[in-house]
Amino acid sequence: AQAESTSINLKKSDAPFTNAVVKVFVTSNEMDYYRPWQSKGINASSGSGVIIAGNRILTNAHVAQYILIADSDPRISCLVRTGSPAKSTHSVSSVFISPSWIRQHAQYVNASAPETGEADYALVKIVPTSSGKTLPAASISFNTPAIGASVRATAYPADILGAQGTNAPLVLQSENLTVTDAFSFGGAL
Repeated sequence: AQAESTSINLKKSDAPFTNAVVKVFVTSNEMDYYRPWQSKGINASSGSGVIIAGNRILTNAHVAQYILIADSDPRISCLVRTGSPAKSTHSVSSVFISPSWIRQHAQYVNASAPETGEADYALVKIVPTSSGKTLPAASISFNTPAIGASVRATAYPADILGAQGTNAPLVLQSENLTVTDAFSFGGAL
C-alpha cells in the first residue's frame, strides 16, 4: 500500500509488535580465484521482517533469495538481528519464496540492486540456538486496511548502513502511515 507518513518515536506500549521485528542480514565473502588467499571483499544484503507463528519470519523475496543460495554455499552467512540497536541473535534458513517472484526475477540474483516487484515475499525459518532462546512472534491481521486508514510501519531502514556496513548500529524506526492506495496480487480489494 502507498501511504503518507509521519515519523514517531517507539514507546514501551509498542513492544508486543516491535519485539517481533527483525533485520535479516546476509553477508557473502567472495574469494579471488586468481589469488585464493585473498578475498574480493564482503557483500551484504539486508531487509526487515516480522516473526510470525511457527518460528518463521515474513520478509522479502529479494532478501531471502540469498538465504536460498546460502543453504548450499558456506561462504554466505545469514543472521537475524534484533533489538535497538540491533545485535545478531539467530541464523536463518530458507523455507518459501514466491514461485512467481523467482520466475520473474531469477536473472537478477547476482544484481547489486535486485529487482523487487509483485510477489516480493518469502518465509524463512529461524534456526534454534543451543541455548533454546526463542524470539517473540507477532500476531498479524490479514484484513486489508481501507483507503484513509491509519497503520503503523516498523522496520530497520537499510539506508543507515553506510560505510559501517555489517557493523552499523541498526536502530528500529517506526512511522504512522495513512493508506492512500492499495494493491493486491490479482484479487479484488
